[in-house]
Amino acid sequence: MQDPFVDAESVALADIYFPVAMWGEKSGCVTNADRSVNFLQKAVEPPGEARSDFEIFVEVAHRLGFKDRDGRSLVGFREPREAFDEWRRVSKGRPCDYSGMTYELLLEEGAIRWPCNEQHPRGAERLYEDLKFWTGIDDCESYGADFLTGNKYTRSDYKRKDPQGKAFLPPARWRMQPNPPTPQFPFVLSTGRVVYHFHTRTKTGRSAVLNGRAPHAYVEINPDDAARLGIGMGDLIEVVSPNGLWEGPAMVVDSTRPGELFIPFHYGHGSQAANQHTWYARDPVSQQPQFKSAPVNIRRKSFGAPEQWLLDRYAELAGDSIEPYAARNIGGRRGANQKKKREPD
Repeated sequence: MQDPFVDAESVALADIYFPVAMWGEKSGCVTNADRSVNFLQKAVEPPGEARSDFEIFVEVAHRLGFKDRDGRSLVGFREPREAFDEWRRVSKGRPCDYSGMTYELLLEEGAIRWPCNEQHPRGAERLYEDLKFWTGIDDCESYGADFLTGNKYTRSDYKRKDPQGKAFLPPARWRMQPNPPTPQFPFVLSTGRVVYHFHTRTKTGRSAVLNGRAPHAYVEINPDDAARLGIGMGDLIEVVSPNGLWEGPAMVVDSTRPGELFIPFHYGHGSQAANQHTWYARDPVSQQPQFKSAPVNIRRKSFGAPEQWLLDRYAELAGDSIEPYAARNIGGRRGANQKKKREPD
């Protein structure tokens, strides 16, 4: 495992832990999702025994004795610039062409979007402006796969529909989820993110501001379901599935549809692990688990009063100020959550 922070849950599963330098503690390039490449320069030395990911990569390769066909070190880099220059050569002629980039040009421009080459010496703002795509049979990265079975298409399969540089969107047939609700587990649970946290909160959980906005997991439930089950905002709730049990406060909000629940997945393991309810099903192509359709049941474990962070979160989801909460008596035994009618302008 390689991480700047010691995440106890993850480290416990690792055979080797590498403390790694963070942004500002190392030099090198990063590429954003919009294809923009930035050159970051070291501002401070990393603490303790932490080393950059580049140094770790090179040292591990040396210790494992990786050699090329001539007996030389397979990873012969001494500094990040050498690795970047190799990537410039490797990517030349491919869609993500970095061949025209240099550290000096990146510092001059601030950020450059690939491809950057003879045709685009300062990078390309947009892709495919010439309406030519990398879909030809000799250009494409793969021949694709059947969405229902996951079986890979062969070259002969692709040849029958070769778009020859045109864009195309393969259709996907809808199919019923493999784990529909049952009388025993009548709700559909989706798990996902909240805006204040990233993954397991290794970093965001250390921010007092971010953690204060969403310090604990909660379950979102529709007001109609909450009223039927006698659940109110802040009540302690149990969510049960064939795979486990989750506990946390209720968030009664009409942005969640009847028959559905939502729990953020950022909050550890055990009774706080929302993804413990994830079903066995996987997408046959990507192998992504089904995080959006776990059959569960729900019950109130005890009455409770909502803490301020839960009210603040409710106000964000409901698109309202916090004051209407007291007037509307949100959820369950306190009445249904109905938004105020707005007067016409």
